[in-house]
Amino acid sequence: ELKSFSLGIFGCCVTGLGVAPLWSLCVTGAGNLKGIDAAYALSVVNGVSYLALLSAPPVLGFIAEFTGSVWWIFSLDLIIALLCMPLGFCLPSGF
Repeated sequence: ELKSFSLGIFGCCVTGLGVAPLWSLCVTGAGNLKGIDAAYALSVVNGVSYLALLSAPPVLGFIAEFTGSVWWIFSLDLIIALLCMPLGFCLPSGF
């Protein structure tokens, strides 16, 4: 069991390294949006990120409990992909 625990910690570290640059990109992109006040855009980004911080652990726990410990990883990827696809239609073409 120690091997799977160590592997899980390693996976969390690698995921964190991959996701960490997204925060700075989101803040930079929100601050540079034309036609929207930078303070308002940054407050929306901060609010959404705080909501994700509070809601992600219970949602992931529910998915893991419902589907089993292995399949929630694939469902998480599917959820992220489905949530990100509409963003392509919302962003301006020069973003």
